[in-house]
Amino acid sequence: MSSEFQGDTATFARHVAERAGEFAKYADMARAAGGIHHSFGSGAFVLVVDEWESPEHFQKFFSNPELQEFIGSIGAPAAARR
Repeated sequence: MSSEFQGDTATFARHVAERAGEFAKYADMARAAGGIHHSFGSGAFVLVVDEWESPEHFQKFFSNPELQEFIGSIGAPAAARR
């Protein structure tokens, strides 16, 4: 699964640095929910690449309201959170 979205990549990078503990928490939750690998980067846009046991595992994890709130708080537009 991969996604990319337009966003303020400087803001994203700042959040990664300042909120590392929160990112680590969600990474741990993802692994517990079936996530195999996750990476992201930024440049002209934010790119997220995930490997999951199944699409269903990903959908269940990604639909978590707490995760959605976190993703919104780091600047992802609503369209990227569907």
